[in-house]
Amino acid sequence: MCQRSVGLLQREIEAAGISTVSMTVSRDVTAGIKPPRAVYVHFPFGFAFGEPFASDQQLIIVEDALAALESIKEPGALIELPYRWKKENYAAIRRERETGKEAQQELGLVFAPLHTAQEEANSSIQGGTEESIDLS
Repeated sequence: MCQRSVGLLQREIEAAGISTVSMTVSRDVTAGIKPPRAVYVHFPFGFAFGEPFASDQQLIIVEDALAALESIKEPGALIELPYRWKKENYAAIRRERETGKEAQQELGLVFAPLHTAQEEANSSIQGGTEESIDLS
């Protein structure tokens, strides 16, 4: 589905009271469309969720997109994920996240996946950026 169609669909779904987030590999086009919430990843066109069969990579991207859905409060926000195509060790990132979950469980804390993923997205390790887009 093209980015313009996704942006229009997002607006209609949001008008019905359901929050949405879209994934994009074309930052400039998405910024021009101004969807309610979007996550940009610097990957080749057609691979917004990562490489085929790279389950660690794909899961991390989905977790971060869902965390953005929860954390973006301003309409029109576009968050850039810090990952680069074939330059990250996604298995190590997954292990770090799993270790964090296990530590929370051992301490008797309730694990909230989206909250934890958002904290990680905001950490200096990943260093993503967020900008708001004027919707007028």
